[in-house]
Amino acid sequence: MHRLRGLGRGGRLLLALVVGGAVFGIASAVQASIPDANGMIHGCYNTSLAHGSPIGALRVIDTSKVNGFCAAWEAPLNWNANGVTGARGPTGAPGPTGPKGTTGPKGTTGPKGPTGARGSTGSRGPTGAKGTTGLRGPTGAKGTTGGRGPTGSRGPTGSRGPTGVRGPTGPNGTTGAKGATGPAGSPEYAYIYDLSPPDVAATVAPGTDVPFARNGPKTAGITYAANGQITIATAGVYRIEFMASIDEAGQLMLTQNGAELASTVYGRATGTSEISGQATLSVAAGDVVTLRNPSGNSTALTFTPIAGGTHPDVSASILIEQLS
Repeated sequence: MHRLRGLGRGGRLLLALVVGGAVFGIASAVQASIPDANGMIHGCYNTSLAHGSPIGALRVIDTSKVNGFCAAWEAPLNWNANGVTGARGPTGAPGPTGPKGTTGPKGTTGPKGPTGARGSTGSRGPTGAKGTTGLRGPTGAKGTTGGRGPTGSRGPTGSRGPTGVRGPTGPNGTTGAKGATGPAGSPEYAYIYDLSPPDVAATVAPGTDVPFARNGPKTAGITYAANGQITIATAGVYRIEFMASIDEAGQLMLTQNGAELASTVYGRATGTSEISGQATLSVAAGDVVTLRNPSGNSTALTFTPIAGGTHPDVSASILIEQLS
């Protein structure tokens, strides 16, 4: 009290403001969210004499408010309004059984369970009464013919009956003597060619067949397509001659069913002479023959147009004749 009297007017006024502020802070804290939602109480205690409060002075704050924080000269202090949870007590004795509740609504039918194992076969029951006679079944198959009986005495000749069915063909007789050789058949032949122009418009690359567009006399057994494939329908031995007028040094050969025949390669190194060749081939029915720029060569062949004059010339031709 003596010390309060010793304070000047300004000191007493400052002390009153501090005490009033503390009281107002405590009252505000009571009205605010203290403790907070987690049960914590937040406070600040003074650590400096430079701000008018004694060291250790404590004030409670509401952290949900704008000014709910400690000043720089204060240290935060938090504690829990509730103590720590005690150990769980022993389980009490069970109470008496309550009355039975009302029966609930019937639940939905569950899914069908798996089929159970087959039970053992029961004992045979008593024989039932005889049923009515069923319908007659179909006629059975004809039985085998019985053995032949003894020949009876010959009766009078009857009228002639109808002609019986024809019996099976008997075995072949012995081969007769070979007859005289008949006249020779008509051999197959064909003359097939191109005119340049207009039939061969471009070069023929290596591995490519020479196309053909025209023919002279020929038999029906030899046909050709625009891609150069010539089909021989009759088997036999054939003589085949070919000729081509080209601009470059090059080679030509025959193929049989797509296979290049090495024995039929003809060519020229220089000059303007024609490439011509011939071969004798054994041909099966339906074999296909072509005239080809051999595979592996580097030069495409250009067929010479209007060679030596003003008329379109035969730039490529092939002659096929059956020998046997």
